[in-house]
Amino acid sequence: MGETRAQTVFERVVLPVLMVAGVLALVLAARNALARSPRFVVDPAAVEVMARPAWLSDASAQAVAAELAVVLGGPASLLGREELAGWAAQLQSGSAWVAAVEAVESRFPFQADVRVVLRRPVLALPGGWLVTAEGHVVAGDPAGVEPAPLFCRRETPDAGALECAAAAGDILPLRAELDALGLEIAEVELGGEGLVAFVTASGVRIEWGRSSRASAFSQFDLPPAGRLANLRDVLTRHPGLRGVAEVKLWYDRPQVTPGP
Repeated sequence: MGETRAQTVFERVVLPVLMVAGVLALVLAARNALARSPRFVVDPAAVEVMARPAWLSDASAQAVAAELAVVLGGPASLLGREELAGWAAQLQSGSAWVAAVEAVESRFPFQADVRVVLRRPVLALPGGWLVTAEGHVVAGDPAGVEPAPLFCRRETPDAGALECAAAAGDILPLRAELDALGLEIAEVELGGEGLVAFVTASGVRIEWGRSSRASAFSQFDLPPAGRLANLRDVLTRHPGLRGVAEVKLWYDRPQVTPGP
């Protein structure tokens, strides 16, 4: 009778527990095997650009993608979200190109969708640096950005270069309109008292004024919208700025210096 009772307890309690433990062990073993399977692993080295901003060329987009692949490091498992979730933090902190990470999603087999918002360079320095209007410094080919970042002769991305970049960002929305009017802005420079100036391809100097980024006195200058309105006003009176040597935009009314 005692032996029969012991057998019953074993069959009703111990045996199911052992079976459940056996099933769990099989599931874990299968999961570990899947984690090592190429179909469940995504490798950032095999990056492919599916979409890019209109202002960035395909070649430059490929170069940025290659940089981001290095930031992500080695392969990640598609099982679970821990490793892919870590990609978002790595992208956000590991590359100045990335302004925001919109999504990192797994796609079976061996793929992941990574969608990021890129920062747009507006200034190019001789050392090969590109600078965004917000002051972020990235490395890249200025020929891959449209419109081309304005050239600045400062050798390093110092505080003066960041001032110029902020002004270049202010005038960026007007670049296409100015090109259509035959006014090509080529360079941007920082003069005395922190005054930023643009220089056209024909050599006309457009004194923009102090940048709002770091100047304590910029609040006393005309706002960027007012300066752009001043430039439009000058262009109606001097198409293409022909016959103009210099124009100052940061006053309430533009000041025009005639040229040859």
